[in-house]
Amino acid sequence: MKEKIPFIGALSLILVILCQGCKEVNESQNIDSEGWYSLFNGKNLTGWTPNENPETFQVQDGYIIAEGDRSHLFYTGDINDAVFRNFELKIELLTHFQANSGIYFHTKWQDEGWPEYGHEIQVNCSHVGADDYRELKKAGSLYGLRNVYKSFVEDSTWYETHIKVQGKHVEVWIDGLKTVDYWEPTNPEETGIGEKKILSEGAIALQGHDPESRVLIRSIRIKPLPETDNNDPSAHEYPDLYRKMVQKQSDQFAFIDLHVDKPQGGINQLVKLTYQYGLNLGILQDLDEGMTPRSITNQPVFNGIMVTPKSDMNQLEMSEVGFDYIIGDVQQSGFSDILDLIKSGRIQILSHYSEDLNFSQKLHLIEAAVQAGVAFEIDNKKKYPSFDFIREARDRGAQFSMANLVEDGTLAVNPYIIQVIDSCTLNYKDFYIPGW
Repeated sequence: MKEKIPFIGALSLILVILCQGCKEVNESQNIDSEGWYSLFNGKNLTGWTPNENPETFQVQDGYIIAEGDRSHLFYTGDINDAVFRNFELKIELLTHFQANSGIYFHTKWQDEGWPEYGHEIQVNCSHVGADDYRELKKAGSLYGLRNVYKSFVEDSTWYETHIKVQGKHVEVWIDGLKTVDYWEPTNPEETGIGEKKILSEGAIALQGHDPESRVLIRSIRIKPLPETDNNDPSAHEYPDLYRKMVQKQSDQFAFIDLHVDKPQGGINQLVKLTYQYGLNLGILQDLDEGMTPRSITNQPVFNGIMVTPKSDMNQLEMSEVGFDYIIGDVQQSGFSDILDLIKSGRIQILSHYSEDLNFSQKLHLIEAAVQAGVAFEIDNKKKYPSFDFIREARDRGAQFSMANLVEDGTLAVNPYIIQVIDSCTLNYKDFYIPGW
């Protein structure tokens, strides 16, 4: 004979079973009212699988800590069967000094090595590379396709990387600042994008880069998005200069126009070029035009100051805070004034230096610039300076910067900068980048 369970006891038992069932659903799905799933439970690596060197990833004090030999941690849990096509992903993380990491999407499991499939969103505030390699790409880059060369977040501070992928469109925000707005070309192969890098679907993975890179992650949330047929009708309309820029990026060249003439559309028009072509831009303020000490902090750009040999350097003293570089415009200046400005230690770039100088003056100018760490501007529009000057400066250890890759608010057609790189056999280390 079966023992009867009292009504109150039976009701309690039913409630316990129901609550346990609810708890199991909540823990396994862990979804909020806005459709975001949590991929990290704050306790362990349930739902995640590391490949080589699994000890690189540990959970301590509620954080995933990546620190050790190269390893990649793949999401292998139940949500979406661990395959994501259209989604939003938000990760809160903190990097220690010199740390390097990455967030992969549309990738595939590999037993070892750097992931060959999919795309990486760079995690790097201060890492500079190792041995002879310089790592220039900073946090918020769509690695290799839309590189960001200025760090907009700092080490030892928690920040959010927000990634949105829908159809052929990728957007990235770093603490709310948009760094990437990328449309995949209609014919990716025309711009050198291999089949392994075409937007499709795949896994999410986190990178453990090296033993000197320590990264903490406290939150990982994802929201699947519906299918879409969205497409940018201008995505395939890339000028010749862009195609050549993409090819040079594979050799680590950073295309940064630090001397841009502002179009009628203003800064917003220029930022569109950053998104469309991956061209980094420097926005200049002229010290001699009543400039106030301010910088642009709500756009993914470098901030620069333009000075001349006649500029009030006391005003410059007050205005340097918050700026990334200073250009010395020496057009129509005397040779001695140019040398004085170079030797002042104030400027990082020399613009409009005269080609009318004799050979001895040019050598003197180059030697002074090299000693002071001042880069020579290469003007893509004016095709200036000459190959001979650039070769002489290169041989003596000078650096260079890029100007006028933008004309009339759009990417220039003239590929003079590419011709300079090829004809003068420059490499990516020959170019000045603010902060280096």
